[in-house]
Amino acid sequence: MQHLPEPEERTWILDGLAELVRKAGLALFVSAPIVETTRRFFPEPYSPTLPSVDRLARRLMQYAGLDDLEVRLEPFEPDDADDRHTAAYFEGIEKGVATFGLNVSQVADLEPIAGVMAHEVAHAFRRRKGLVMDDPDEEELLTDLTTVYLGFGVLTANARWRYRSGGEQQGSYAVTAWVTTAAGYLPPQAFSFALA
Repeated sequence: MQHLPEPEERTWILDGLAELVRKAGLALFVSAPIVETTRRFFPEPYSPTLPSVDRLARRLMQYAGLDDLEVRLEPFEPDDADDRHTAAYFEGIEKGVATFGLNVSQVADLEPIAGVMAHEVAHAFRRRKGLVMDDPDEEELLTDLTTVYLGFGVLTANARWRYRSGGEQQGSYAVTAWVTTAAGYLPPQAFSFALA
């Protein structure tokens, strides 16, 4: 397993962060807390409900300095295979309202949905600051990098690749299971390097 990004990717990360600081300012980058899924940052209990995700999104907007915008969540049920893998999306900002789509089947656990919503709030930040790129693939990578700038890097890094395992005894058999999930665009090594 490779622990560091390739030299070219490290340069891209550092240049991207420098460009964010140049265009969006140093103050937020150096003063924003490193947000984690703890009561310190999200004091309200989390439940897999629309009001709970709404509170989460509003708190992230506040941390990103976008608390002057209203938040609207538009829940959706996945219609096809592509929709099942989309946990949320940023629709846009209109008349002081930031609108996000939310896949209601993807909100069971706080940790992954916090990372996903942090990424979507970073989209809103980039739109508000006029930082959006024309190339959608590049924009997604830069949005992940923006989460680090905003103090959300731990949230998005933790959502990027998750491994969970468990087991139970069923009669005379031991049954074990594991699952991995992934969200985001930057590789885990890139997130770790950017956070460091």
